[in-house]
Amino acid sequence: MRTGMRVGVCGLLVLAASATHGADRGFYFGASAGQSQYDFDQPPVPVPLLGFLPPVAEIVPNLPLNPLNPVFVVGGATSAVLAEPVLWLPGDDDEGTAWSVTAGYRINRYLAVEAGYVNLGTLSDTRTIDFPPGLGVPSLSFHRELETAGPSLTVFGTLPLSANWQLYARAGMLFADTDLTTAFNGNSATSSFDSDATTLGAGAQYDWGGHWSARLEYQRTLDVGGDEVASSADVDSISLGFLYRL
Repeated sequence: MRTGMRVGVCGLLVLAASATHGADRGFYFGASAGQSQYDFDQPPVPVPLLGFLPPVAEIVPNLPLNPLNPVFVVGGATSAVLAEPVLWLPGDDDEGTAWSVTAGYRINRYLAVEAGYVNLGTLSDTRTIDFPPGLGVPSLSFHRELETAGPSLTVFGTLPLSANWQLYARAGMLFADTDLTTAFNGNSATSSFDSDATTLGAGAQYDWGGHWSARLEYQRTLDVGGDEVASSADVDSISLGFLYRL
């Protein structure tokens, strides 16, 4: 009799453990929004040029002036300095509104994988370039916008604190596309830079009401822009998100 009871109890415990383990698995979907701040690695360019010359300029003969490239004429119409824009310089706007959408799968109560689309925010700035009076060249005003976005893939580790609260950390990659748009006299041109940026994050999650969860998270994305541009950036963001668990 006792043996039968022991077998029955063990069987119930196994079934309960299996049910709990199964409840920890599954898909979920979410969205978040918050504040981001870019921390640029500033290139060694002269500040009066306001960010339009790269570290190495090229002398190109017989090239017309194109402020959107931008190209600056040197020594008359027969030669010019061809310049590609750097990203951003000190004093430019460095804060934006970040947002993301995500889909994840819980492998167990401690581990999940997430795929999403992340927008690190849009920066906006207007600068005026004043040329020396002796050149007879009027001032030029440029408006620029910088936006970084792309798909992400991260691994998500969780530390449960109670039935409702948990701490978590994530690590993965953001496959970023950084677009720099320059507007001048009603015209605009966009330069795009791709980078594979490491993203790290940590936060707290609260589960309530069966299917819903809320997250407060800090993330840091490293080297957005990378070596292909004159300046790259680390981006810090703080966001509040909501999840729906299937």
